[in-house]
Amino acid sequence: MRPHGHSLRTAVVANKRPRFGWHQPGGHGIGCFAGGNDGSQHWALSFVKNKRRIRGCSASVQHFERRMDAMKKIIWALLCCAVSVIVFSGCSTASNRDSGRTNSETAVNTIGNTGGNIANWGYAALQGDWIYYSDQNDNGKLDKIKTDGSGKIKLSAERTAYLNVVGDWIYFTDFSDQNRLAKIRTDGSEKTVLTDEGAFYLNVIGDWIYYSGSGLTKIKTDGSEKTILSDDRVSIINVVADWIYYCRPSPEGEKFGGAIYKIKTDGSEKTKLCDDAASIINATDDWIYYCYTPATVEKGTTRGFGDFGELYKIRTDGTEKTKLSSDRAAYINVVGDWIYYADDGDNDKLYKIKTDGTEKNRLFDDVATRINVVGDWIYYDHGYFGMYQIKTDGSGRHRVQ
Repeated sequence: MRPHGHSLRTAVVANKRPRFGWHQPGGHGIGCFAGGNDGSQHWALSFVKNKRRIRGCSASVQHFERRMDAMKKIIWALLCCAVSVIVFSGCSTASNRDSGRTNSETAVNTIGNTGGNIANWGYAALQGDWIYYSDQNDNGKLDKIKTDGSGKIKLSAERTAYLNVVGDWIYFTDFSDQNRLAKIRTDGSEKTVLTDEGAFYLNVIGDWIYYSGSGLTKIKTDGSEKTILSDDRVSIINVVADWIYYCRPSPEGEKFGGAIYKIKTDGSEKTKLCDDAASIINATDDWIYYCYTPATVEKGTTRGFGDFGELYKIRTDGTEKTKLSSDRAAYINVVGDWIYYADDGDNDKLYKIKTDGTEKNRLFDDVATRINVVGDWIYYDHGYFGMYQIKTDGSGRHRVQ
């Protein structure tokens, strides 16, 4: 393909210098390849108009090649810069995509808290760079603090539990107001009561709140469309995808724990998964972890909790029941590949163990109950000493301020 208005032809004649010529409006040009007496090589160019040579030039091949080499280096440098920009931009985009957000400061939850935290009274919840917690050193008042420990802010004077944070709202059970379900802005404004009845084990998923009240119940986050999904008495609720997993205490109340059930979030397909009396459950995508508690209420300890039992897991379809530990486990909280728990057989010391039952470790000698995990921190109730926090690797222990 050639520019409009121009033509080009070349010729090589035996024993003659290579020549070429071109035509363009107003005249034509000719060129040839020549050799100098000193061994140099040149291109000679001329432009002819009306049969008269009006412009001419020559350049050595060596000079031409040097110019071309310089141009090649410039072009390669530009290409390398362009490729670098594309590669680093791609890496940045992939990194942002993998992390799910570009800035944790502006991250917004769609699920209000983890099932493990809710099973332990939901004393702490994480959204972005903020930890929201019920300060057990200050009568359960609602606070928030940065994940780096700075910027603590008092949000509410109510006694709170079962915290869920979604967007601009914190949902909680208000122990100061007959255990009603309420919400408040993340800046501490606009407290709103959503139910007249007591609500426990709150799970906020998108626009819905699931809780134990008059049976297993759900309600919209604006307080509308209250729906009773099951008349079962319920203790411990975990919502995972389209399923609700829960414990149903025995009708006669003689067992401390309850059988494990699941039901769809629309109230259909209620299914018993296990007859074991579970005192606490923590459901994940594929497994339900629980403490098997065979004790009856009459044989309970003076604390009223009964004898905690061994640590088990079972598939969410009710198969593959597996014993993980003979410890008298309590207050279990499953995060990733680890189960955090208190060993009732070792004065409720804080432990962790892999979800396959290996690598048991004692994190600290504290009595630890109501274990909540947010990010790298474990918040726990240290009995009369109040609320403490410790890193998941056992470091950084201190009293919550």
